[in-house]
Amino acid sequence: MLHTIGRSGQGPGEYGTDLHIVVESDDVVLVADNSYLRLTTLLDSEAVGTVRLPRRIQSLALLEGGQLLVHGRPSGLAGDSEDRFSLVDRDAGEVRSFGGVATDLADLDQWVVSSGAHGGFWTASGWKYELHRWAHADSLEYMLVRDGVDWFPLNNAPSDEMYVSEPPPSWLTHVWESSDGLLWTYSLVPDEDWAPGPPERPNPAWNERVLDTMVEVIETASGRVLAQLRFENTLAPVCASGMMYTAEEVASGDVRVLVFQPRLVR
Repeated sequence: MLHTIGRSGQGPGEYGTDLHIVVESDDVVLVADNSYLRLTTLLDSEAVGTVRLPRRIQSLALLEGGQLLVHGRPSGLAGDSEDRFSLVDRDAGEVRSFGGVATDLADLDQWVVSSGAHGGFWTASGWKYELHRWAHADSLEYMLVRDGVDWFPLNNAPSDEMYVSEPPPSWLTHVWESSDGLLWTYSLVPDEDWAPGPPERPNPAWNERVLDTMVEVIETASGRVLAQLRFENTLAPVCASGMMYTAEEVASGDVRVLVFQPRLVR
């Protein structure tokens, strides 16, 4: 560990617990803080600007032109867009919104967003293995639906009994386009040995016992799956990048975080 940035709290240089982070360059980092609806720009680990976010963020991507692509739930306030996605400038002003959604399905209408390797961007439905490639907000280039796989069933909505008498639903958590134009997808799926049981408090041991992560590499031109690997723990993206991390308990009882860069070996 070299150093830490920020601390818990509401004041300058302080953050809540629900954060989304993107790295713009070696010395510029953007922190979206859902706890206080703030976007902070860090330069060499020091805060150089903070502006208010227009909505809570569920997924965030930094695009080529410096704008942020945001998926978040409408606030319900007067004048707030009910669209699924927003383009936000660096002053956190909403440039435009698109991809309308039925408000009565807002809890189930959850998506992840990612920048394209050579311009444009991706959006992907969390509850359906459905990938959309956009040249820009007004140009949906194509849609790719991954169906016919038993580990990601079509009837995949959550229920009150999930994790107890029913297994957790499969959930597409992250997409990433590599520089060679291949699309990496990460989905949380029930562990192959999952069994019903009483409710438990989540921790690294619980994650390893209850959830797996299915990783696929897709050739976007043909929709062909080039590679697939199932990990016996949960993987999450690092700062909206192609790197991933997982947490595991070690013999001493401490928690260790492993960070790695997946690659396809041809």
